[in-house]
Amino acid sequence: MNKFHDGHNVGTVDTDPWEGRVILEWSYDEVLQTRVSWSPDSAEAYAKAVLAAVAEARR
Repeated sequence: MNKFHDGHNVGTVDTDPWEGRVILEWSYDEVLQTRVSWSPDSAEAYAKAVLAAVAEARR
């Protein structure tokens, strides 16, 4: 499991070993906001899009 925490936001990224899916959960002040389940290919495409947006925002 991978986890990030920035004071209010908490996110976890984990895998479902039985279904081979990537699970993302995001909470704000300990209240679950979102839970999504992706195929590995979809999770990889999402991660690439996030990294591209971060790079653009930092320019």
